[in-house]
Amino acid sequence: ALNYLKLGQVQEARALTLNGSFLHQCLNTPIETIVEMCGPNINAPINIKEFKVPLFSRGLDSMRTPQTMEAYLQSPKEYRHMIPSLILISSPNRIMEYVGQIGDDW
Repeated sequence: ALNYLKLGQVQEARALTLNGSFLHQCLNTPIETIVEMCGPNINAPINIKEFKVPLFSRGLDSMRTPQTMEAYLQSPKEYRHMIPSLILISSPNRIMEYVGQIGDDW
């Protein structure tokens, strides 16, 4: 995302940052918690600030300007260690299927 941002491709950098923070949150949040957040009416509008999703919220908050996004992307991240551990627990095909499924949802 940071490379895209430095190339001036802000929309692509935003998409990658938002998706990355979402994946990071999903990796660190039990699925039962995510289902509970959706509640009985999954199509109802939600206020992200109501929920305890700090990893996703930080990524979302960084979208204000290219400068805030750059600061967020340059800060030390736990998620930089996520990919190696994700690869250890799953095959590359399963990872890409998961990423593709998320992309389709967006």
